[in-house]
Amino acid sequence: MGAAVRDLAGNEIADVQRLASAQPRLPTAEHSRFLQLRETAYEALIHDSPQAVDELTSAYRNALQNAHLRHDEPNWTWSERSITLATPHDRVTRHVIALLTSTDLGQLHQCEDAACGWVYLDTSPRRNRRWCSAADCGNATARAATMPATEPTPRRPPTDGGDRSLEPHQDQCRGLTRRPSTEATSPSVCMPACLA
Repeated sequence: MGAAVRDLAGNEIADVQRLASAQPRLPTAEHSRFLQLRETAYEALIHDSPQAVDELTSAYRNALQNAHLRHDEPNWTWSERSITLATPHDRVTRHVIALLTSTDLGQLHQCEDAACGWVYLDTSPRRNRRWCSAADCGNATARAATMPATEPTPRRPPTDGGDRSLEPHQDQCRGLTRRPSTEATSPSVCMPACLA
């Protein structure tokens, strides 16, 4: 799915920024919709929530109302009729539904590091990958297994000076980007890079 996600092109970014500056309250509302889409996708993809699937289905119907099929040799692809502040949300919604209905869904896996919980597509040859990133979560798990139980597990310091959960791990997510959850109880999710 990650490779199929098309980020906004330069001119589309400029259009969205222009629209956002013309209507200052709408970007905040769209950002909230994006966060809700991410959480709904997590519930549908990981927990098989019928309610979340219904919400995605509704969002998908709305996204299709704003799009049309365009022939890009040799395939047909969805394209927006016009760029709006909802364009990124609509694109991601179409890709989440594509994943939900694809045979790739069986490759979806959640990181086994208890402190992580991020989601990725396991494209390893044996489909036995355990962590989103062996270099981060895999090493942390191995270190924890060899340390005495009384010592806290050290974590690699974040590169941005902030919380570890904000650090992206695109190398192992195969085109997906980690996004931290807005709630402390929900894990972060690897999502298409255009999901902000």
